[in-house]
Amino acid sequence: MKTHAVSLLIGLTLMGCSSKFNDDDAFYVTGNADDTGTASADDDTDADADDDADDADGDADGDSPGSADTDGDGVSIDDGDCDDEDDTVSPDADEICDGIDNDCDGVVDETFDGIKETLFEDADGDGFGNPEVSEEICPDYEDDGWVEDDTDCDDNRDDVYPGADEDFSDEVDNDCDGVIDGRFDFSEVEVEDLPEDVRYGTPSSIAVDATSSAHIVFEAGGDVMYSKVSPSGSFTEAVVISDDDGGTTWSSGEYLDAEVDELGRVHVGYVSTFEYDTYLKRELHYALGAAGMGWTDEIIEGDASSDFDLGQYVDIEIFEGGITGTTATFAYLDADNGNARVADVLISGGAPFITTIGSGFPEGWTGGALDPSAMYTSLGLDSEGTHYVAWYDPNASLTLTPQIQYTQYTWDPGAVVPDDFDPFSFDFSGIDLGALIPGGISIEQTLVETRASALRLEMTHGAEDTAETPCVTFIDTDTNTLKFGCESVTGWSEITALPVSGFTPSQPDLAISQTDEFFISFYNASTRDLMLASKRKGSDWEIITVDEIGDVGQESSIDVGTDGSIHISYHDATHGTLKYARGF
Repeated sequence: MKTHAVSLLIGLTLMGCSSKFNDDDAFYVTGNADDTGTASADDDTDADADDDADDADGDADGDSPGSADTDGDGVSIDDGDCDDEDDTVSPDADEICDGIDNDCDGVVDETFDGIKETLFEDADGDGFGNPEVSEEICPDYEDDGWVEDDTDCDDNRDDVYPGADEDFSDEVDNDCDGVIDGRFDFSEVEVEDLPEDVRYGTPSSIAVDATSSAHIVFEAGGDVMYSKVSPSGSFTEAVVISDDDGGTTWSSGEYLDAEVDELGRVHVGYVSTFEYDTYLKRELHYALGAAGMGWTDEIIEGDASSDFDLGQYVDIEIFEGGITGTTATFAYLDADNGNARVADVLISGGAPFITTIGSGFPEGWTGGALDPSAMYTSLGLDSEGTHYVAWYDPNASLTLTPQIQYTQYTWDPGAVVPDDFDPFSFDFSGIDLGALIPGGISIEQTLVETRASALRLEMTHGAEDTAETPCVTFIDTDTNTLKFGCESVTGWSEITALPVSGFTPSQPDLAISQTDEFFISFYNASTRDLMLASKRKGSDWEIITVDEIGDVGQESSIDVGTDGSIHISYHDATHGTLKYARGF
């Protein structure tokens, strides 16, 4: 009985196991089987695998991943650490202004609004920020890519920002001034304490020094005034050089011109108009000064009782001579006699040496039928002191063939000083400085036969080892064209018309850069705009509109800086003011 009962119990036990596994699973139940089917006692592979799985699931037999304190700050993720890689971040940490949620309360830098800075994204790294993307950032926070500036107009291009050089060919507003490919910046020359109804800036003259600062001399309410413009565009307060004294002086500045020397001093030629009995009397003045300095003033010609009308169309040039130093030379109309004149001021404060150029007829000759014979006088000096003078003669010695005339002559320093001249030991007493200038000059040559309404002459600089030569621009009123040409070995044969078809050009002024590129500002009477004609190296003439806001551009004056910058002063007839344009 006992033996039979034990056998039955074993049988029932085996039957219960076989209800879970089939015959093929006997290996996994018993482990590794030997020939007798008995399991090996040291094989626990399945048990270890089950334990590993349990640990990974974070059951009661293993540790939770969030229970580890990776950064060693004493607080785990399970305990509320929101960044277990940073030991300055935990629920127990103090909040500091660093752009991080230090105390894990879900708010960044919540107690530091008073010291945060508003910075703007600088995605392109040009130093100018995007006004549309900003952040309140703590001072100590790493702010690379963020700047205080918010003036970038395209934060995806590092060549676009306020003040960037304008690329005139990319159809992009590089300098963020609101104008695509805009070549010029514009300002109004302001005059304090000037009555509102006074119009000023007709005429004006501009000269640019070696620092690319612009010096502007202009007429304002009968006064001659001056202002300097820095390369950054800031103006000095306009000062009076010569004023209407309210008495016999009716006005100053009806005609004027200015140049600047190597020391930054401004040399000005201007005309004052007086009442003399029943006549008007004009006299030519020479003023010298600079920003922050006083001005000296002297009369060049016109103060004698026999002088009535001298100085119209004045053009001044500066000569930096080794013997005479810095001197001023003037070309102008002697309307009393109908001639062009040249006055050389060789000694500051001394009497000028005056030379009559050409022959002609005074204004009003033969009962007022003729204009004076030397209109639009213009002057150039080369580095050797050679004088180049051009003027328009509407009478042409009564042949009634209007023409532009021209002559040139050279100083002769050898006439008064030896070749081994030493300015520190030479005895100047008793020498005749007048011998520097040839006398009795009347040689005239015809530059071109035409009617002209304006004329300007300037010298090239001898760039690229070429000779210094005179060049002219003028309005040919016979054909209503703007013309330009330079003297060559064959004379003035290369005078050509510029491509201004459809325009009504007038009042041109000419400037030549240090690299001998040519720039002509002029007024387009058809559209009442300020225009610029430019001829750069290897290029044809290009004509562009500089300013078209209102009636602008009359009586413009142009000069070019050593850096190639273009400076133009001109009248805004719409507002009665003087404007200044600077560009490239």
